[in-house]
Amino acid sequence: MGFSELPFEILLKIADNLRKNELLACSLTCKGWRHPFLIVLWKDIHVFNPKRMKAFIKSTKASKNVSSSPSHFIHTLNIYLNFYELKSLDMDISVIFKYMDNLKCLYLGDIDYKSIYIESTKSEKVWKSLESLTIRCCGAKEIQPANNILEFICACNMLQKLQVYEQGSGYHIEFSMDDFDKMHQSLQNLSSFDLQIYLCPDFSTTLNTIPSTTPAFGVTSLYISSREDRKYINSETDLCQNNWNPLWLCYFGYKYPNLRSIALDVADARDNPINSDQKQAAISLFRSNPNAFRHLEVFKFATDTYFESSDFILWDLLCALRLPLKHLKLDATRSGKVDPSYPMDVNRILQYVSETIEKLSLTGFIYNGDHQNTTLGLSYYCPVLTELCIKGENVSLDLDKILEKCVALKKLKFAGERLFVDTNTISEDPKQQHGLQELMLYDCAVKAEVFHYISFKYRSLKKMLLKKVFIEGSICYATGCLLLDMPYTFLEYLYISEIQFGESYEDMDLELDIALTRVSQISEPQMFNERNKKEETEIDSIQPIVESYDLEWFYTHVYNLADGTSPAYSVEISKENVKIIHEYFKNFPLNSRNLSLYEDEMHLEEEPENWWKFELYKGYGEFRFGKIKHTFVWGGSEDEF
Repeated sequence: MGFSELPFEILLKIADNLRKNELLACSLTCKGWRHPFLIVLWKDIHVFNPKRMKAFIKSTKASKNVSSSPSHFIHTLNIYLNFYELKSLDMDISVIFKYMDNLKCLYLGDIDYKSIYIESTKSEKVWKSLESLTIRCCGAKEIQPANNILEFICACNMLQKLQVYEQGSGYHIEFSMDDFDKMHQSLQNLSSFDLQIYLCPDFSTTLNTIPSTTPAFGVTSLYISSREDRKYINSETDLCQNNWNPLWLCYFGYKYPNLRSIALDVADARDNPINSDQKQAAISLFRSNPNAFRHLEVFKFATDTYFESSDFILWDLLCALRLPLKHLKLDATRSGKVDPSYPMDVNRILQYVSETIEKLSLTGFIYNGDHQNTTLGLSYYCPVLTELCIKGENVSLDLDKILEKCVALKKLKFAGERLFVDTNTISEDPKQQHGLQELMLYDCAVKAEVFHYISFKYRSLKKMLLKKVFIEGSICYATGCLLLDMPYTFLEYLYISEIQFGESYEDMDLELDIALTRVSQISEPQMFNERNKKEETEIDSIQPIVESYDLEWFYTHVYNLADGTSPAYSVEISKENVKIIHEYFKNFPLNSRNLSLYEDEMHLEEEPENWWKFELYKGYGEFRFGKIKHTFVWGGSEDEF
């Protein structure tokens, strides 16, 4: 049998594994191949620029009267044009939706849904075929009812997934309890939705009807971000009226009895705590519902204003019901800073979920009401916990003790005061290995010897991220190196940014602290079951003799601003400049004493990223790994950490 005689079904499977240009070439090979390869070629359309959009509209209109029009093959349409590119088209974009009656997934990007849902298209079949829809709400200056957008959403009555987003810091489409009820009357197949809206805080006329709401059994996942723009009053005052009402959680408990996952982002809520009557009403309603969140596995809750006023959601509602939570994420970050109003009690959470919790993330909390540094201890054994994120203030972690309680942990994120290992065990060989694979440290201090201990005990480590980490230790007088020896670590990825080295975290001194970082790999990686004998032969008490070679050099430049802040950023040093560094450290003691080369006025002649030349005399910190594949300067935001 020749290729031209292959069955239609086989040709379709072949086409599914080809790139766009290959599909086009195959469709032109012969008549027998044209149809199956065109089906796959047109199945998934992505439009990135106005030129391609014009071509797509032209092609769609030209084939509108053809029985086998390519527009009938389209299952997914993603339009990534922005507002200005759309205006430059000077064409009616809605025309294409008259011919795509088999469209399943539609992503409109920056195009407002009102641009396509006009009088001439309201009766088109395309709205009846959609199963997944992502649309944008056109920004408005004031809060407005959801009537218009609901009309469009409800026309797509076969939807299974829905996302509505609105650009800007606040959302102006107000949803009431009745609006959710109307939406589900039309969207019987909806299983998940992601909405950026403003949840109406007024339950005065609907409170008694919450228990009688009609359940939407098919919905298993919801994400709602609710906030309103702060209203400008004058140069010194703005007003926030984002009145988050916790009764919404009670409503969702009745409306969605089969929820597996719920995420609520109610940042910028008003500063006034909820009153006791409102709190008791929510608790009574919640506890009177025997089906409230009985299947809930994932709960994410973000509020950046006084978690104290929302803590009862955690303690009196979710934990009191002893829900089988597997993933719990709480975020109290307030305007980018830790919320100082309410200390977090981790063990109170674990009291209810320690046996089921797989992912636990607590961000933006203090851990001691007196703002004193506290070592976080876990009182409960967490046998299935695989990811742990602790990000806050006045909190330190004893790495060994945390991992003794979390034997299955694969990923640890920490931002706080210190990551340490008990001094009684750090000098001993660990008796048992742990399967930790990812370690992410942010804005904390670590002693240099901890990294060697990590290397020996946590040999499954594959990914490490270090951002704003201060490493304590003393440099070797003979070499200028503060060594972070990790010979048993075989990393896939290392991300570093804003690393500094010095003798004391409490007495940080920008004039003395080291800002140069070397990443190296040893020439002969040490085996898991034996120590390298060379390591025991030392040049002094600090620097062992092990052959290694450079991978990368980095420099962290710190600005001293007039307002007292010290922003920093890291850059990779070029290969040409690395030669200068090598020459300098060949005779470090002599060069480091010759400070006449580093007079202050010379700083003005160089760009800040080259100021490392004037800091060579301080020495450098070196991460020496057994093996490492990829090293990057971390460019992500704190939110991504």
